[in-house]
Amino acid sequence: MKNSNYLLFAFLFLSFVSNAQDNAFGAKLGYVITNAYYPDGNLVLYTDGSGGQGNNSFSYKSGFQLGLFKEIPLKSTPGYIYIAGQYVNYGFNDNNLTVDLNYIELDINGVQKFGKSDEFLVGFGLSPAYLISNSNEIEIDSKFDIRANTIIGFKLSNTMKLFFQGKIGFLKLNSESELKSYLLSLNTEISIFNN
Repeated sequence: MKNSNYLLFAFLFLSFVSNAQDNAFGAKLGYVITNAYYPDGNLVLYTDGSGGQGNNSFSYKSGFQLGLFKEIPLKSTPGYIYIAGQYVNYGFNDNNLTVDLNYIELDINGVQKFGKSDEFLVGFGLSPAYLISNSNEIEIDSKFDIRANTIIGFKLSNTMKLFFQGKIGFLKLNSESELKSYLLSLNTEISIFNN
């Protein structure tokens, strides 16, 4: 079953990478901090690295994301469609437990370029995600999630970008609680092929 998930992800990602020769394509690497929350209308982030509501607070877990990206330019605006497939290490700390959640994600964003040389980037989009493994500390009912995400970044050169990314999940991790996940990351992108 795991092999078929990887094959499906590889097929979907390679299908959009292979059909456009004059678009930017490259590698994405990021440091992430992730956490969980109960969405009762108040998402609280504390200065000591914990988050949650009331007694339901967790502390951040560090991780990484690694993947490939593609940019498809828009003809009518100085922007592009950004698509990235990546492995992401999510999770959170709850008292003495560390909960690991490892996902395959596909970011799909509309990105607008700003500045004299189009060096500033702002983007919004969605990230479908599929859970490929998790630790036994939490029971997971749904392996699928949809996340809203935003990108704010800077073009360092024609082949390198640095950006912050935030994601928040819409779907709960299990049916017995409203527990959902979120992520903040600092990413570097290096273009292998550039238009």
